[in-house]
Amino acid sequence: MKKTLIQTSLLTVLGAAVMLPVNVQAFGLDSITSKVTGSDSGVQESGATVDVDTLVNQQKDLMGRFSASMNNMLLAQAKTLEATGYKDEADRATAAAQSYSSGNVISDDAVKRDTELTSKNQALIESSLANSGDLSAEARSTLLSAVPHYAVGMYEGTKLPDAFKDWTDLAQGGVSSLSSNPMKARKLTGGLSEVTDVVVNLPALLSAWTGTSRSFMAYARNNQIDVSDIQDKLGDL
Repeated sequence: MKKTLIQTSLLTVLGAAVMLPVNVQAFGLDSITSKVTGSDSGVQESGATVDVDTLVNQQKDLMGRFSASMNNMLLAQAKTLEATGYKDEADRATAAAQSYSSGNVISDDAVKRDTELTSKNQALIESSLANSGDLSAEARSTLLSAVPHYAVGMYEGTKLPDAFKDWTDLAQGGVSSLSSNPMKARKLTGGLSEVTDVVVNLPALLSAWTGTSRSFMAYARNNQIDVSDIQDKLGDL
């Protein structure tokens, strides 16, 4: 199982920079998968029973929250890129955002690709904002339209690591019920793959989202662009 360990700096609304060890095994996904598929019958069954239907519904909610964050942050980046003259890059970010607008998480390859795109966007945005001169009225308006996307994307995005950890803890704690009702428990199998895809890529995404937001907020403050909506939700960056 692929392992990653990425240091992610979150917004000051979380109080401080946080180390995010994202290890699929640490999230308990290996254990849960083995109980659902019956591939590890030697694992001791322990823990409280859990309603599989509730787990499935919570899993769908997590995927929807991730998709909403991804959609909003890609749109925020797209509008920032457009305002600073990078139309082609903005179009690519907008197209990627549309994949998540339905609330459905797509394939692992797509999540990985869009994670890399988000990181590239971050580097370009940081550079372009640092070297931007006076903006036209149209560019200022475009930047302003990015504000709600930054606010929604980061407000939800910073909660995702704990949300995914809570879900996997609950599923791991209920392995006895998963193994006692294998037909029903198999409903989790496909979703576990999606959870794994997100968990592996989430640290890099949060790092890029946070870096982009910091650059945007600093630039906006220096250019008298109203970002009070972001500040109300996230505090000072």
